Amino acid sequence: MNLLEAARATELERFVLASSSSVYGKPEYLPYDEAHPTNPVSPYGVSKLASEQYARAFTTKSTAFRLSHCATSPSTVRGCARTWR
Repeated sequence: MNLLEAARATELERFVLASSSSVYGKPEYLPYDEAHPTNPVSPYGVSKLASEQYARAFTTKSTAFRLSHCATSPSTVRGCARTWR
């Protein structure tokens, strides 16, 4: 919420929110897509889903909180192979 408020107050044009596949809970099908139902089963997943909903509220045209753009990043990010143990 603090970051969303700061983005709105400074008229930031874009806000990227990093979410998690934890918002889906037990998968009904794989791979996940945007149509997959959300049903988190952990406090972490619930908090990530709540943050997505807060971000959505800040981008709704009918609210005073409007951000110009908001994007939720992919929930699974892959990088280079692990080099640490």
